[in-house]
Amino acid sequence: MNSTRRAGAWRRGSADPLLWGLAGLLSLGSDWLPKFLNLESPELTRMLAVGCALFFSGALVACLSPDRPWRWAVASFFAFAFRDLAVLLNNTGMRQVDVVATILFLIAHLGVYFLWSMPVLAGAFLGASMMSAGLD
Repeated sequence: MNSTRRAGAWRRGSADPLLWGLAGLLSLGSDWLPKFLNLESPELTRMLAVGCALFFSGALVACLSPDRPWRWAVASFFAFAFRDLAVLLNNTGMRQVDVVATILFLIAHLGVYFLWSMPVLAGAFLGASMMSAGLD
């Protein structure tokens, strides 16, 4: 009986890296969406489009894996942090990278990453509650 529970947990956990990657990629794709749609409108419209896309990406990933939906907001948080880190390191070129300045840059942007992960968190909890209610 106990080995059956462990085998089921192993199968369930084996898709986690793929879902973490999917959540991160959907978050980054949501940030790219206004450029794809050619939204040359005010900043508020662009932010609303990104927020709605983040909300639906969280709901989608939570429908695929409804247990612990907060993970998809964390994946979004880290995806935006890694994206900014990659952009920062790409802009410095082959020069010596100042580690302290890079860490301070990421710390200064923690609030922005947190705010962008909130729609993902709301969508993830909605998707997980839909799946637990049997509305799939």
